[in-house]
Amino acid sequence: ATRADLPSIVSVFLRCWRLSYADLLSEEAIAFYNEESAGQLWAGLLNRVGSDETIVVAGSDFARQVAAVGRFDRGGYLASLYVDPDAQGAGLGRLLLQYAEISWSAMNVGFGRLWVFEGNHAARSFYERCGYQPSGLTRTEANYLEPEIQMIKPLVG
Repeated sequence: ATRADLPSIVSVFLRCWRLSYADLLSEEAIAFYNEESAGQLWAGLLNRVGSDETIVVAGSDFARQVAAVGRFDRGGYLASLYVDPDAQGAGLGRLLLQYAEISWSAMNVGFGRLWVFEGNHAARSFYERCGYQPSGLTRTEANYLEPEIQMIKPLVG
């Protein structure tokens, strides 16, 4: 991902946040991100790329329209994976997840790990199909007030 991708990344993020989480999060949690706050969040994340984090995008056509974005660190942590609701099921999320896992394996990271909202059954099912299983750890972040579970996957080096 580059700074030029920022508007598209923000669009994908907000569409996921508003549409995919509409039945999951409270109205207050949904309203936590708007164009400005999401833009600031992702601009800051793009500024950190290259140190310990990587942000990758996948497009849905030859016009380089970003339809999915993933963010992961060098330690095996998938921090974000968003696929535009209109592009879900096309394999873009799996592609970005596999990219992260190949990167981790090349760095001899033993496990991939992520957090997912406990009630996000579609995402949990996706991660389970990709080999992730609940670790038994849970958390609830103050901004969202929705329980999350950690999922992990052993990686082959």
